[in-house]
Amino acid sequence: MDRMRSEGTPPGTLGIGVVGAGSVALRHHLPVLARQRGAEVVAIADPDAQSLAAALALAPAARGEATHTALLADPRVDVVAVLTPPASHAQIAIAALEAGRHVFLEKPLAASMDDARAIARAADEAGRVVGVGFVYRRHRLVTEALDLVRAGALGRLRSIIGTMTGAGRADPRRGGALLDLASHHVDLWRLFTGTEVTSAHAVAGNDCAVLSARMGDGTAVSVTVGDALGANHELRLLGDAGTITLRLDRFDGLDLVPAGALPGDPPLRLRRGLASMRSLPAMVRSHRAGGDLSAAFAAEWRDLLSAVRGERPFQPDASDGFLALEAILQAEVAG
Repeated sequence: MDRMRSEGTPPGTLGIGVVGAGSVALRHHLPVLARQRGAEVVAIADPDAQSLAAALALAPAARGEATHTALLADPRVDVVAVLTPPASHAQIAIAALEAGRHVFLEKPLAASMDDARAIARAADEAGRVVGVGFVYRRHRLVTEALDLVRAGALGRLRSIIGTMTGAGRADPRRGGALLDLASHHVDLWRLFTGTEVTSAHAVAGNDCAVLSARMGDGTAVSVTVGDALGANHELRLLGDAGTITLRLDRFDGLDLVPAGALPGDPPLRLRRGLASMRSLPAMVRSHRAGGDLSAAFAAEWRDLLSAVRGERPFQPDASDGFLALEAILQAEVAG
């Protein structure tokens, strides 16, 4: 914030430099940042001219560059968003930190533990904010479910079972389904249990993989991930007093069933139907605003910018990204 600014950026506004103009930038980050108060995308870097042009159309005040090095030369950039494939994260993030910038990294933190350690060292030495994009921590339904778990609605949490699959073709640059998708669930396991993965293994199937693990409190957890399998995102949290089912692709996707009851029991079905009817106005408002996932991305950026201004810490940070990556890479080795 103490660098000399070029004309055009309002005083007190944080300048965002976006590195990478792929789908996550175009679909999520740039639309959200366009509506973010107190921030402006001032530069975007991508070597692909077509992708860069599409991104600049969403941020008309931004300067286009072919490399992250050119972007870092722009004095208006306060925060660098690294939205590139994970194999390039360390090079870009370390350069940004050494240039005095704050950094946001899309998950996973990196593609290897050596790269993750290098990012963590650079973050410690730079004393800048480093946030990792585990956006589902800020999803409305995850927040509601976490409140229920902490209030004892499930009793003792015994197991978490998840599914996260996409309808598109796999992009090998993303590091595979475990790094790209399962990393979200490892972060959610840590959030819901408050403990770390103590053992894990992975099994690969036809265009999918299953990651299974044991948490420090004994909770058994697993997630099935893959591409070209249809879009699904579900978690089931099982406790000795009840079960929470989360469908993160639905507005009314949280369902709590007490132990001893069945999801199809008439009273529960009636309660579910009435709740859906009452939520219709809010569902319409949410849809018009882009949905719960868009709201989660917006909250993520609000919290990151608040941390940059010194108002409060940001989580998940580099250490959270490191622990999630470590669990996945160890599982891949264990097989």
